[in-house]
Amino acid sequence: GDPPAAEGVYEFLVRGDSTHEVVAGNAGVLALSPDGRTLAYLGRDQGVTRIYTRLLAERQAQPIPGTEAARDVIFSYDGTRLAFSTTSNELRTVRLVGGSPTSLGPLTGGLAGAYWGPDDRIVYGVSGAEGLMRVSVSDGASEELVLQSDSLTGVIDPWGLPDYDVILFAGLRATVTAGGSAEVKIFALDTRSGEIREITTGLAPRYASGHLIYGSTDGTIFAHKFDPDRLELSGEPIRIAQGVGGWLQISLDVAVSPTGAIAYIESPTNVGRDLLAQRDPSITELLFTRAGLRSPRISPEGDRILYGLPGAAGSAPSSYVFSLSQGTSDLVASPVVESGSWSPDGRSVIYTARDVSGSQSQLAIWTVAVGGGEGVRLFSGLLGNDTQPAYTWDGQHIVFELGAGGQRDVVMIRADGSGEPIAIVATTANERQARPSPVAPWVAYTSDQNGTPEVYVARLDGGGSRTLVSSAGGTSPVWSMSGDTLFYYQGPTLVAAILSLGEQVVVETLGPLPFSITSGPDGPPQYDVGRGIRVGVGGSSSGSSIVVRTSFLPSGP
Repeated sequence: GDPPAAEGVYEFLVRGDSTHEVVAGNAGVLALSPDGRTLAYLGRDQGVTRIYTRLLAERQAQPIPGTEAARDVIFSYDGTRLAFSTTSNELRTVRLVGGSPTSLGPLTGGLAGAYWGPDDRIVYGVSGAEGLMRVSVSDGASEELVLQSDSLTGVIDPWGLPDYDVILFAGLRATVTAGGSAEVKIFALDTRSGEIREITTGLAPRYASGHLIYGSTDGTIFAHKFDPDRLELSGEPIRIAQGVGGWLQISLDVAVSPTGAIAYIESPTNVGRDLLAQRDPSITELLFTRAGLRSPRISPEGDRILYGLPGAAGSAPSSYVFSLSQGTSDLVASPVVESGSWSPDGRSVIYTARDVSGSQSQLAIWTVAVGGGEGVRLFSGLLGNDTQPAYTWDGQHIVFELGAGGQRDVVMIRADGSGEPIAIVATTANERQARPSPVAPWVAYTSDQNGTPEVYVARLDGGGSRTLVSSAGGTSPVWSMSGDTLFYYQGPTLVAAILSLGEQVVVETLGPLPFSITSGPDGPPQYDVGRGIRVGVGGSSSGSSIVVRTSFLPSGP
């Protein structure tokens, strides 16, 4: 049956104000104090991200000094301190009132959820690392609790049940579905015996008032009766929230207190997505907001932006061109699967769409003039829905990924579509997000050949070895217009690497940049770099908000 109704349940919204905007899209971006009376979340002011806290009984949020460059937040068990990691992957703690942050040491990757227990130890996951770790706040001593294995990867979002010596967590179980992706499962770790038990399919597990609270990849949150002694669910789950934002479909922007209070960030797809721009690295401006906006690409001249929109009811997904000088958008192609890429002269675009001319419908690469006209099919084959073809630096070829599921290769064809595809990078690994240099015969791409997505560069002529650019995980590579700098995402952090391209490729990493647009390892990059401008897709600052509910239980009469 349903859980008993709670009395005096209230729900309200927390939004950014003139001093800051709410930051979303990463594991652990908000937290509730153990007593359920204080909300902590990430906010951004003039490009600087820090932690803000707000007593739910008050209207004004306060920044926590010393938390600049934070990218997540965790409450201590007694509610007097906060833990957070920085863009440089350092774990720190700070008192809620007064005091300076204290470092607990470096992390091997981006923090992916954490729990601070009554024993004053923090259990946390790290994206791309071995599994769950536990560190003592008092002396910094650390240990491994759960190791990543062939059957269990992506171990994140721990949540402790200290009275039962149990830690809940989410992980990718390597049972690949027909769509080519592994399911996220919820597990329970008995810290006394080391036994790990699978509980159910879901993500972002929490526990409160006798219920397991967890989410699904479509942004729905459920509460399900849970016996912590038997580690078993009973009855049917009840839906308690929908439209919740998340991180790469493996975590959700949700916080729960042991008292049963719940907070979550609305999904940007429900309220619109912002196209953000930086002409000055210290200032991020809003160009416009559209529901489902994706894959922006700056024209070679830097005066226009190509982007995609999903189809509304009864209409097809389409590509548009936005003029920076006029502030208007014009339709360029429809229907499309992905938004597309510019030709070197900026007069046409290439994109992917369905080819229904044969006996079977399959994806094809098309080209169309920006000023209008009929699309021309260039190539039809085994393309993924997220394939985004792009021209080589000289306009003579088109580079894209060919293959299915978890095994794609980087190939190229002649610009007119004639001839057979030429293999550029063909391995047993999964090569994605191919992006050719705008000035030289090189291509950047993402590959999981070392077990985790990393960014590589290779010559288009196949000469020489492939060179690893990222060092601790990397996705979504994008070249500068000069071709000497490669941008990519390391977790939620945009970094830049200066490349000296020759017989030996020399990589000099510049470090994190103030542009928080998270791109995943699979689809096209959700940002681009042009001449004197960076653009990216972010959650709508005008509509994005934190929903706070004083109890996840339904309200009584």
